Amino acid sequence: FVRKDRSNDSGHGGCGILISKNIKFKIYEHKDMLFPTDRIEAIWIHLTDPNIYLCCFYRSEQFCPLDSFLDYMTECMMKMGGKRIIWLGDVNVDQNNINSLNYKKLDVTMRLFGMVQVVQEMTRIAKLGNILTQSTIDVVITNMYSMFLLCKVLNSRIGDHQAIKIVLDFNVDKCSKFKKVIIRDHCKHNLKTLKQFLTQCCDYSALLESNNVNSVADGLLSHLKTCYEQFCPTKQIKCHSNYIDNPSKELLQNISLKHKLWKKIAAHRRKNHSTVQPQTPCIKCDALWKAYTIQRNHTTKLSRENKRTNIVKELQAKSAANDLRGVWKTIKKASNLPTKGNNTDSNLDPEETNKFFVSIGTEIQTEASRFKQQADFKDYLEPKKKKVPTATLR
Repeated sequence: FVRKDRSNDSGHGGCGILISKNIKFKIYEHKDMLFPTDRIEAIWIHLTDPNIYLCCFYRSEQFCPLDSFLDYMTECMMKMGGKRIIWLGDVNVDQNNINSLNYKKLDVTMRLFGMVQVVQEMTRIAKLGNILTQSTIDVVITNMYSMFLLCKVLNSRIGDHQAIKIVLDFNVDKCSKFKKVIIRDHCKHNLKTLKQFLTQCCDYSALLESNNVNSVADGLLSHLKTCYEQFCPTKQIKCHSNYIDNPSKELLQNISLKHKLWKKIAAHRRKNHSTVQPQTPCIKCDALWKAYTIQRNHTTKLSRENKRTNIVKELQAKSAANDLRGVWKTIKKASNLPTKGNNTDSNLDPEETNKFFVSIGTEIQTEASRFKQQADFKDYLEPKKKKVPTATLR
């Protein structure tokens, strides 16, 4: 629960956001505001997955004048540029009284930044003496209306205010899936044991006494293959999408250097800027960040070149082996083309599809014969234009 109480400790006002623990968010703060914010009751959070900035606010007519709130809204929208923003809260301006001056001021500010007010029903029902009043003072203002699937007022009440429910349509980037790969276990212990077995525990006298070179080569190759499969068994690993297959020595050195530069930046920030932000730009921070970005870009370039080289080598090897299926598989992999097994979105019924193709021929023939009897093809030809005689003057 994120909350902001009123600054004068009056026990009134304030606002808060109750957020599910399954939602990733960060508290967002506007710094270096031109207008005073001591009477602004608002909380900003950044929903990181859909990349939406949400402002929950409460504007009291006695505590915060409308002009001050609109100045705050204007400055926030100008600072945040074209980001996706939702304002929700109690603005204390009735959206049904379109002739009031306060409504017109709010409407002008919304139109200035391409925002609309989404709530269209009554949100507050109150009784003043013997009069029952209804108004829409709880609003949802946004510049991303195209992503709204639903906005309605619920029957549930919080005090004298109705609850509002909104449903948004957005895509959340899922974490990359790990691909399962089967490899040989080439750990140091296995390689050391294999080397020790081949040098100390194997008897090669029968191969040395043989006079047939081909049989000796086949026997030695079979022996080495059997020992290799025994001492280096297969194992299954999970390969991330950012996994670099067969990296070059130069690429590994640049990746290590990039990580070292990043650690230098983090260590410098922890040591010098952990508690107090610098008033002036830090020269060392700028220098370290510039060196890191140069190294990061160079590493990305080397990674792409390494991937391109590996694909070319793989194509050359499969072409030399006349493996056409493997060549096309490599081309699809390099082009990021979908495989046959990925098409799972089809909702076609095979029985209905077969019936359609079996009966479509006879239906077309029947329709064509009926159409032939009723219409003449000449009816669809454009009428010939009559030639108008022209006279020439001499």
